[in-house]
Amino acid sequence: MRWSLPIGKIRGISIRIHLTFFLLLLWVGVMEGAGRGWEGGGRSVFFTLMVFACVLLHELGHSYWSQRCGVRVRSITLLPIGGIAALESVPGPRQEVPIALAGPAVNFGIAAVVLAFLGSSRSDWLFLHPTINTEDFWPSLLWANLYLGLFNLIPAYPMDGGRVLRGWLARKMDYVAATRRAVGIGQFFSFVMMALGLIVNLWLLLIGIFLYLGASAEERATLFRAALEKIWLGDVMLTDYRWLRPSEPLSRALD
Repeated sequence: MRWSLPIGKIRGISIRIHLTFFLLLLWVGVMEGAGRGWEGGGRSVFFTLMVFACVLLHELGHSYWSQRCGVRVRSITLLPIGGIAALESVPGPRQEVPIALAGPAVNFGIAAVVLAFLGSSRSDWLFLHPTINTEDFWPSLLWANLYLGLFNLIPAYPMDGGRVLRGWLARKMDYVAATRRAVGIGQFFSFVMMALGLIVNLWLLLIGIFLYLGASAEERATLFRAALEKIWLGDVMLTDYRWLRPSEPLSRALD
């Protein structure tokens, strides 16, 4: 992906950070620092980094299961709105469902570990106060992972829930038709998020735009692949060659 910097490799997968991610950290630091002082701004930046570390683990969950299914993963790129794992091939319907579910499963696993770390004495209080406050790090990290897992299960393609939906539909209908159905549902959710974003939070607006564009791009890519499957190499290869001697003039080549 353009405008992204490589920071290392995990299991042969290139980990990259998009340059706009640093703008997000700057924005969080400045906005939170203006309201809570530089110490509060620093806490917010640190918490944002920890949340995106969980996002990276989420994408590694997808990648690990992809590799188990024989699908190679080229890279993982972290963006301000989440992470994207670039696969070298398209998984089949039976592979797509477990690969899509692996990411949210990682978030729920992190939340379970944090809950065990906090102990049962705070569990009732935690679930009565489902908020994220950077001054209370561990409960906020627990809820951030629960939100990430649940939000990604919304059946809005290309989110994980939308991929699960397409994998399930593809078992009952043509793959292209399943993609179109999943994309249509995903675009409906994207319009809902954009409308809520104008009223509630601009992040929802950005996520809605991203979902709409991602769903449209996936639909075009699927249609293109389906069209190529019906074209044989013999239909596009040159088989009738004309020979020229070195002694012939260039005008002969133009003819």
